Amino acid sequence: MRLYLVVILSFLFFNGCAFIESKKQLKLENNLAKVDEEAILDEMSLHDAARINDIDLLSYLLKQNKSLLNKKDRFGYTPLHLAARFNHLQIAEILINNGAIVNSVDKFKDTPLLDAFRNRYSKMAKLLLCNNANKDVVDKYGVSPLQYALKAKNQLLIKMLESNNLNSFCKENDESMLLDESLNRTYEKKQKKEIKKELITLDSYTTINDNTPKICGKVLEKDIESIVLRVDKVEYKGSINNNRWCAQVENSLENKDYLLSVDAKKQNFIDKKRQTVSIHVLNSLYKALNDEFNKDFENWNAKLQKDTLTFRFLNPTTMFSNGSLEISDKYKDILNSFAPRYIELLYQYKNQIVNVLVQGHTSSIYRSAKTEEEKFQKNLELSKKRAQNVYSFIKGIDDKRIKDKIIWIEKNFFPEGKSSLETIKNSDGSENYELSRRVEFKIQTVPNK
Repeated sequence: MRLYLVVILSFLFFNGCAFIESKKQLKLENNLAKVDEEAILDEMSLHDAARINDIDLLSYLLKQNKSLLNKKDRFGYTPLHLAARFNHLQIAEILINNGAIVNSVDKFKDTPLLDAFRNRYSKMAKLLLCNNANKDVVDKYGVSPLQYALKAKNQLLIKMLESNNLNSFCKENDESMLLDESLNRTYEKKQKKEIKKELITLDSYTTINDNTPKICGKVLEKDIESIVLRVDKVEYKGSINNNRWCAQVENSLENKDYLLSVDAKKQNFIDKKRQTVSIHVLNSLYKALNDEFNKDFENWNAKLQKDTLTFRFLNPTTMFSNGSLEISDKYKDILNSFAPRYIELLYQYKNQIVNVLVQGHTSSIYRSAKTEEEKFQKNLELSKKRAQNVYSFIKGIDDKRIKDKIIWIEKNFFPEGKSSLETIKNSDGSENYELSRRVEFKIQTVPNK
């Protein structure tokens, strides 16, 4: 009996000790696990949370250290950049609400908005636009958010980018959603009626040195009903001449980038052309030229066009006789006074001047020619030779201001024949045959880098 009692007591004692030890070990393991978990969380970054779309981790890390909100990784990405790239909308909303910089630029020259538009993430793009993302940006390929939206045919984003007031688009209700659906339904309905077809081309433009430019292209189809150019929300009707179309911008444009939008229609066929162009006229150069030659304009019967920086002599008989290539003595006297001063002044702007075009122009008349094509070709030869003769005469002027800059002149001045492409019009729209025969000096500039 005593033996059984000893055995039972021994069993209870040893098992009790084992239970207590096991409980201590479990508590230790739990504590260690908690320490390890916190250490792992601390080692993770907001970038990781944004990349893997972990909202709980993001919230935890923001509470721990909000100062890293706009930190960039080795690629220049902020957490918001990554949220935009991976289309993690809720992550982006949390980051923005906590003060993330919306217009941060990475090493690839992209902003979060550019990433969203390039990848066609509509809701992400809208979120960023509604939080003051800069829409006037381009990526390393020179493509803007608007160009990406046009390519994706996203009517809501196109409207947002073209609008100066985003309030109606960014309201926190169903109004903007209804607008989105309405715009896209309208577009889809319109698309069913219109069939895309190549009807025209749009000439390639990069920088235009004219505040009221003429925009042109080729006509590929006969019987086109209409061509409409839109610039800065203003429409200009295009006119067709042979196989070319042109539209004249009548409102003076400021120096900045614009989207050229051209729509051509023929029955139920439509062709849409889009292109971004930079308008740049060096206004300080216009003032300097105007100040320099203001007293000479009347004596020379000359004019300086502000919109194009074109120096034009308005008395063609002073320059050349009808059909002649020889520069008149009177025009030589004018060039001897004009050219050295003109070149001396332009040289001060040499870093912003790309070309100075010495352009020969003619009227559309050529008496011995029988066809319009022959008239154009003969006038082209005449205008080329006249421009070349003026260019050669200027280079040969015996003046130190010319001789010291002869290398710059040869690199930047170019004679060019225009034939009857740019005739001068009377007030009633008819051609002024006398004034159309001329040689002009036109300056092409680029924005100062």
